[in-house]
Amino acid sequence: MTNLPVNIEAEQAILGALLIDNGVLSSLPYLEARHFSEAIHQDIFEAAAGRIQSGEPVSVLTIRELLPQDPQGLGVSINEYLARLAAAAVGTAMIDGVGRQVLRLSVRRRLFERATEVAKQANAVTSVIDPADVISDLEIELLDLADDLSRADRDAPETLDSVVDDIRKRMSSGQRYVGARTGFRNIDRLVGGLAPGDFVLLAGRPSMGKTALGLAIARKAARLGHGVGFVSIEMTATQVRHRLLSTEADFLGTKIAYTRMRTAQTSANEWKVINQASANLKTLPFWLADQGNRLSDIPGHIRTARRHLERQGVKLELMVIDYLGLLRPSDRYIGNKVQETGEISNTLKTIAKREGIALMALHQLSRASEGRDDYRPRPSDLRNSGDLEQDADVIMFVHREGYFIERPGYRKFGSEIERRTALQEVEHNLEVIIPKQRQGAVGTSKLWCNLPVNTIEDRHDG
Repeated sequence: MTNLPVNIEAEQAILGALLIDNGVLSSLPYLEARHFSEAIHQDIFEAAAGRIQSGEPVSVLTIRELLPQDPQGLGVSINEYLARLAAAAVGTAMIDGVGRQVLRLSVRRRLFERATEVAKQANAVTSVIDPADVISDLEIELLDLADDLSRADRDAPETLDSVVDDIRKRMSSGQRYVGARTGFRNIDRLVGGLAPGDFVLLAGRPSMGKTALGLAIARKAARLGHGVGFVSIEMTATQVRHRLLSTEADFLGTKIAYTRMRTAQTSANEWKVINQASANLKTLPFWLADQGNRLSDIPGHIRTARRHLERQGVKLELMVIDYLGLLRPSDRYIGNKVQETGEISNTLKTIAKREGIALMALHQLSRASEGRDDYRPRPSDLRNSGDLEQDADVIMFVHREGYFIERPGYRKFGSEIERRTALQEVEHNLEVIIPKQRQGAVGTSKLWCNLPVNTIEDRHDG
C-alpha cells in the first residue's frame, strides 16, 4: 500500500507551540483540525483552538480534561504525549512555514485518496455510476482543495498595500462603491456595492418577488456598465427574456404584462415598443443561461459569461443564480438536505472568492414565518438550511405585505372595504430586509413594485 505523505514531527511542533503560546493560533488562520493526519492531533488542535477562540487560555495541563485519556494506538499515556508535544514545539518565527507544510501535505493526501477512488470508479466494469456524477463530485472537491491552498498563500503585506491603494484611487475618483452596484439607491447605500468575492443570499417565501428583484438587480447593474451573468434553473431563457422585455417596455412608458407576451396578445403599437425594448436590452453587458443545474456547472457558466462579456469589452462582476434550491450538489451527502445545502453554500462562497466576482443566489424560505404575528422573514428562518447564514456575506430578505393581506387569516379586518383599503395602501410595496452584512450596515430598503410587468424601482418617498 502506498504511504500517504505525512510529517508527524511538523504536526507535533505546531501543537506543542500552540500549547505553550496560545498567540500562535493567529498566525495559522488557514489551518483546521482536518488538516492533521492523526486523529489525536485533530482532537488536540480542535480542543485547543476552540478554547483559545472563546477567550480561555489553554496549556498542557488544562487541555487534558478535553481529550480521551487512553487514545488508541498512541503507545503512551495522554499526559506523556502532551509533554512530548511541548518539548517538540517550534519557535514563533518558524510557525507559519511549518503550518503551511502541514496544510500542503493534507491537500496531497486528499488528492491521492480522491484520485484512487475515481480510478476505481472508472475501472469498475459493472459500475452503474454516471461519469458525469463522478466528474461533478471531483470538481467540487478540487475547488475545496484549491481554496485551502489559496488561503495559505495569501501575502499580508501585499494585500494591505493593495487595500490602501484601492482606497486612495476611490478617494481621488469619488467612487463610493466597491464592485457592482444594484441600481437601487437605498440598497447601494446600505451595502456599498456587491464586492468581488461576496456571496449574496436573496431569500424569501414563494411569490414574494425574488426572481423579479434578482432580474431587476441584474438589469440595473448591467445598465450601469457592470458585466452580469444570470443562470436560470427554474425558468427557461425564453421566460426570462419575456420578463426582461416587459420591464424594459415599462421603462419606455408602456405596460405590457409578460404573460401577454408569452401568448402574443399585443397590439401594433405595443409591438413597436417591444422591438425598441429588445434593441435596448441587446446593448447591455448581460449573459443568460438556462442549462446546467449541477453545482459543478457554475464555474463553467462563469468562464463562458466572462468570455462573452470580454468580447463586449466588459469584465464579469456579478453572477445571479435562480435559484439555490434547484442546484444539484455532489452525492457526498445524498439524502441529507441540510448537509447538501451546506455543501452548495460553501462551494458558492469558494467560487465567488476564487473568481473575484459577486455571486448572488436566490433562495426559497420555508413557511416558518407564517407561525408568527409578523410574517417578515428573520435569519432564524435559515437555521435549518445548512451553512447559508454563516457563509453568506450579505443576506437580503424579500417581503410583500400585500401578498398576505390578500389571503384570509393574516389580519382581522372589520369589513371587506377595510381590507381592500389596507391592500391598496401596500399593494405596490416591496421590502428588502438586510439583517446581515459583513462589511456594512443592516436595515430595510422600501421599494415600489409592479410584478405583472416585472418592474421594481426605488420609491420616491425613500
